Amino acid sequence: MVTTLQLHRKKPYPPGSGADRRVWETGKKFSEFGDTWVAAPWEGDFPPEETVTPVDIGTTLLTSKICRIYLWTIVTTAEIGTLNEVLVRKSRSAVERADIDPDLVISECPQLSPAGATIARKSGAAFLINKHNAEFRVVDQFLEGKPIPEFLCDRIVDNHRAFEQRMIDQADAVVFMSDEDCDPFDLSDTEYRIIPNGTDFSALEASDDVRESLDVPGLDASKQSCIFVGAYDYDPNRDAAERIAQEFAPACPNVQFLLVGRNPPSVDQSNILTPGFVDDLGSWLAYADIALCPLTMGSGTKLKMLDYMAAGLPIVTTPVGSQGLEIEDGETALVRKSTTEIVEAIEQLAASEELRTHLGENAQELGKQYDWSNLFKEYDALIEQIV
Repeated sequence: MVTTLQLHRKKPYPPGSGADRRVWETGKKFSEFGDTWVAAPWEGDFPPEETVTPVDIGTTLLTSKICRIYLWTIVTTAEIGTLNEVLVRKSRSAVERADIDPDLVISECPQLSPAGATIARKSGAAFLINKHNAEFRVVDQFLEGKPIPEFLCDRIVDNHRAFEQRMIDQADAVVFMSDEDCDPFDLSDTEYRIIPNGTDFSALEASDDVRESLDVPGLDASKQSCIFVGAYDYDPNRDAAERIAQEFAPACPNVQFLLVGRNPPSVDQSNILTPGFVDDLGSWLAYADIALCPLTMGSGTKLKMLDYMAAGLPIVTTPVGSQGLEIEDGETALVRKSTTEIVEAIEQLAASEELRTHLGENAQELGKQYDWSNLFKEYDALIEQIV
């Protein structure tokens, strides 16, 4: 039996983002080995599942996005340790109150990696980092074009990368989501695996019956529908949603765009529908004709892409959106960069059922290998090795 403690910067249930889903699915996987605890700022909103037990890390430093993302990045890259020390102390207190003696401690975010390393050392436990992104790349992409001196941006990015390397060096093992995320780091003395993100393939396979059952005010069945899924409080997704509203939707008036996910932006275009968070994503994917992933920022593999593939949807994406996946342009998706190219791809798919079917069937066949149950078998040997 292995007692596992996961640390995450926000509650992963109900899963409202790709990172949340990865954390929650990983927690369910580790519950196969023994008791599993997920420490996060739960704020009293606990999940019904009995396989994973929540532990509340109650601090504004995590519940506020400004604190856990922007302030933490600035303070950490300024090489000031106070904020990390507070997070270590808060995390340790929460774990001690819950009387947890872990065999394995997992950091699911850079903000709590120092806390994970500290708790693991104190408990004599193994320390694993699930590295969802090469975070310094996300920071670099976010700072691009901001009114900040270039030398300061470079310093922030370099310090962030150095912080990530220090945490990797302290871990017993690191799991990356893609090959590209491994490349920037020195892993010569580090045990690591590449375990991509996945999807619940069987639950999302497209069904005509499901499409017919979706009855939501505002859906215009006379138009081809193009879906984008994401948590819009995440900057790359919000940026993509703004591109849809400002560039793609006006250029494609005969296509209805569906922005599905929590905290959608406020829009007034008649051909954009923003239902927000939905309990049954499968129904929306089954309704859609085209899937869209126009990300220009981000790292790692995108869970929305895997959901699209499982649903058998034809996909229009960018090189960032297809990162880490065996996507072949023209066969399993249309990979485009510029606004003009993306608009042309959407219109091409909207006009051709034959092309939609060709891309959708190929994408679904590729998506079979990304079922969570298959991917997570890689954890079995890794945990046996380090615990």
